[in-house]
Amino acid sequence: MITVKIVDRNFRMVDYSSLNQKSQYMKWDRSPVEGDENVVFYTDHSIPQVNPNIKKKVAWLLEPQERKQKLYNWVKKNRDKFDVILTHNKSLLDLKDNFEFIPFGGCWITPKEQKIYKKSKLISIIASGKKETKGHKLRHKVIKDIKKKFPNLLDVYGRGYNEIESKLIGLTDYSFHIVIENSKKDYWFTEKLIDCFATGTVPLYWGCPSIGKFFDEKGIITFHTEKQLYEIVKTLNQNQYEDLLPAIKNNFVEAKKYALAEDWLYINKKNIFE
Repeated sequence: MITVKIVDRNFRMVDYSSLNQKSQYMKWDRSPVEGDENVVFYTDHSIPQVNPNIKKKVAWLLEPQERKQKLYNWVKKNRDKFDVILTHNKSLLDLKDNFEFIPFGGCWITPKEQKIYKKSKLISIIASGKKETKGHKLRHKVIKDIKKKFPNLLDVYGRGYNEIESKLIGLTDYSFHIVIENSKKDYWFTEKLIDCFATGTVPLYWGCPSIGKFFDEKGIITFHTEKQLYEIVKTLNQNQYEDLLPAIKNNFVEAKKYALAEDWLYINKKNIFE
């Protein structure tokens, strides 16, 4: 197992970038940068603190541009300060140069708890009280509308609604789960989607338009507007879930690749650590 220096405030309270996951290949060193390291990673707010003396300087953009516009502007103007800039942002990747793809991904379901569970309920959603992004606002709107249009159809969990100790409560029993990402951008998908796959739950999905590049789209029911979602939920039944089982199994396997960004990076771009 290798040890790599990181300057980070995004996930400083946990060992890795995704809750409940442990890397098989590497661990982070959060001790102060000395200046003679071979490789140092910098995340989001820490990126402008880059030490020019480091041999290989790696910037890692975690949050989407919608939430960190000033940071993204700074990175564009100062990209020559880094050897590699890791990002899920397609507009930056299209610039080529030293921008390289990394999925945000993540999974909040522990490896031991990941399995295709037997389903006994129909539809759920988990939402926090946040109202910053377009996705945040859409979650609250569809909860309100579905509760009004189809009483008792949707089980709602999360802070501000019905707080739960574990996401498993809102996923394992359910055949379908409404997943609304904070932002709708190519290549941007998060634990909100992967947690569904890790529990054998079919996502009703608003998010990454290019999600078919990463997962079996037959196991994802996408929608683009509230009206489309309402048409979908009013006809859902357990037989539809059973019909989707082959794709559900495919996505269960694929999800493991994106459970932890650090492991994806080590497997696919190990040279960055060298």
